[in-house]
Amino acid sequence: MKVNDIIIIGAGASGLAAAITAARTNPQACILILEKKDKPARKLLATGNGRCNITNLACPGYRNTLRFFESVGILAREENEGRFYPYTGKASDVVHALLRTAKALGIEILCGAEVTEVSKADNGFSVKLAGGEVHTSRKLLIAAGGKASPQYGTSGDAGRLARSLGHSVTKLAPALTSIDIKGADGTLKGIRVKARVSLYLGDREKSEERLLASELGELQFTETGISGVCVFNLSRLLEIDDNRAFENYEAEIDFAPDMDINTVKELLSERETIEGMTQDEILSGIVDERIAKIIAARAEHEKYAMDTAADFAAGLKAFRLKVASAGGWKAAQCTRGGVPLSEVEPETMESKLCPGLFLSGEVLDYDGPCGGFNLQHAWETGMKAGVKMAK
Repeated sequence: MKVNDIIIIGAGASGLAAAITAARTNPQACILILEKKDKPARKLLATGNGRCNITNLACPGYRNTLRFFESVGILAREENEGRFYPYTGKASDVVHALLRTAKALGIEILCGAEVTEVSKADNGFSVKLAGGEVHTSRKLLIAAGGKASPQYGTSGDAGRLARSLGHSVTKLAPALTSIDIKGADGTLKGIRVKARVSLYLGDREKSEERLLASELGELQFTETGISGVCVFNLSRLLEIDDNRAFENYEAEIDFAPDMDINTVKELLSERETIEGMTQDEILSGIVDERIAKIIAARAEHEKYAMDTAADFAAGLKAFRLKVASAGGWKAAQCTRGGVPLSEVEPETMESKLCPGLFLSGEVLDYDGPCGGFNLQHAWETGMKAGVKMAK
């Protein structure tokens, strides 16, 4: 039986970066990547809406990542908020470059290879596939992702395999996902608006709530709730309480983030004096008429200040929604939770518990905001593991 120098479980972003780096570090190394799906890098193809947000200017290691991609033939350019994308704006070009390089370096990629079991063996590791086939290696990298976007093959296998080799795995939850809202009936579906969204936790009626975070960006209403980058970033803060679930979370939307409450009151008061404008039309041209109707209905019911302009201003600046849940795994871009970073060496990604075992990418307990941070983590941890595995 052939003994590989390195086996990598998962032909995604982190696994491919690790394999290429290892092969360049030690051209004689025999490297095998085992991929569960029929094609490699399927999730990578979908990142950034098919554009692949490679990294971000705010990531300390972004220069190394850009140099790595230049070395495989990908030129990147900076766009809004420090985000780097391939010059062509196509994730498929990134995938093609990685696979072309891997092939040229003699890296073997075996697709349709679902790993069911890993174990420590004499001088290395034994890896068993669903069909019964067994592969062995001196070094092993688990880079099979988390549970987000299972349609691309990530179903929690990586955590299970890491646990079987002695690692702990913290609770997994979907991150960078939409937020479902209680009572959502699709009435607002399809509306897109620039707004500030804030996430609160606690009992507002008892004055015990606290602001967790606030994000400005394009908000999208869906059939079941709200979405958009600003919402994705807030979803990382939703903690599941086994007793109350999401009961005490509320999202607050400010539809006029560029104006303070007093300016909005004055604006609406002036609009009340416009000839022929009815009370129902005061918010016309400021928000979608479907949102305006809800604000008006709430104002009529609650009568915050017994003044139409003040009531409407309050609804416009603090449109409250009760959170039902975070969007599911299928909609999530990444996984919160995983193998604690404290269980791996930070500069090499080698396990502190099982010598010769390495972990990289989404199997680790790391999740960053939208904007290339999670892909940077995948590339960076993969490259670190690749260097050490090859030596």
